[in-house]
Amino acid sequence: MLSYKDSELICIAKIARPHGIKGALRIKLEVDTPEVLELLSEFYISENEQPPNSPYKTLNYIRCYNRSGNAVLIVNECKSIEEAEKYRNYTLWVYKHKLPQLEDGIYYIYQLMGLEVITDTGEKLGKVTDIYLGVANEVIEVNNDILLPSNFEVIKSVNLEEGFIIVHLLEGLV
Repeated sequence: MLSYKDSELICIAKIARPHGIKGALRIKLEVDTPEVLELLSEFYISENEQPPNSPYKTLNYIRCYNRSGNAVLIVNECKSIEEAEKYRNYTLWVYKHKLPQLEDGIYYIYQLMGLEVITDTGEKLGKVTDIYLGVANEVIEVNNDILLPSNFEVIKSVNLEEGFIIVHLLEGLV
């Protein structure tokens, strides 16, 4: 999930291509489930992976659903495959404060990016550089070379205020 410290906008999806002939958009989600999109009414768009500049171009949400493992988004602005084609490779953004509140112990990817990762023995491993969404669980990348499963056996605590994650290294992880 792309996020910039100085930006209040966060990337929630990338448009891959049109889906069908009626203007639907196949998207690659940067959030766990398409249900998050249901709680949002509009998306700001950019032609690249940089947050859009004001005045923002917007797309207005109608519906999102899964089709064969892919998320498909329907917006007011696209009524044909030709209109949808104009948005190929665009990025969808929303204001961070408009994202739904998550349960305790659940975090948005942007919240974890850049946090210091420390073992439960006090060893500093580095900073979170990426997070990959997986089927069983997410995988946290540290310093572009250490991969840690995001599960309760490994992730012991997250402290957003102080900027660190405590992990327990299982045998063979590093």
